[in-house]
Amino acid sequence: AGRDMLPSIIEHWGAVVWDSARRCHRYTSPIVVKPTFGGGRRRFHATDIELPATIRGDATHLQILLPAAPSGVVAVPPKDGTAMPRVPIPVDLLLAAPGPKTYKLKALAPHGAVMSADTCRLLYSDPELNGDKPWQEVVKEMFPGEPDVEREIIRSMRNTATDQSVDDDCSVRIIEVIGGQKR
Repeated sequence: AGRDMLPSIIEHWGAVVWDSARRCHRYTSPIVVKPTFGGGRRRFHATDIELPATIRGDATHLQILLPAAPSGVVAVPPKDGTAMPRVPIPVDLLLAAPGPKTYKLKALAPHGAVMSADTCRLLYSDPELNGDKPWQEVVKEMFPGEPDVEREIIRSMRNTATDQSVDDDCSVRIIEVIGGQKR
C-alpha cells in the first residue's frame, strides 16, 4: 500500500486540493520576494533585491495602472501573464529566528500584499499584525488622498463570491500599484 501512495502524492504535488469541509490543503505558487525596511512611524520601503521563492497557497497577481483609464481605477492581471508577483517581506521577518516574539507573524499567512513605487505592506486579517489596525485602514493610510485606489485595492482583496477575506479560499492577493504620484 505504501508504494501506491508515493506516485499519488507526486502526481498531485502543487495542486489545489479541497477536502469535504472546503478546507484547502497545501500547494505552492512562485513569487519574487522583495525584502523591505521600515514600519512604526516610517513607511515601508522595498529594497532592489529580488529573491525567487514559493509560497504555500495560490497567489493572485493584480496591477493597478495609474493614471487611470477613462473607465476608472481597476485592478487587472498583468499583461505579461508569465510575470511572477513581487511580495514585500520585512527583513526582520526574513532573518529573525523563530521564537515567542516572532512565532505568530512567521506562522500566519498574510491576507494579501500591496506594493507601489514608494511603499509596500503585507496585510493580515488579524489587526494585531497590522499595528492594531484592520487591513482596510492600513490600505487607506498607504494611499492618502487617492480614494479610488483605496477602494479598488479593498475591493480586489475581497473574495467577490462571499465578500469574505481571501484567506478563506487559500489565496493571497498581491496588488502592485504602478505609476501615480510619489508620496
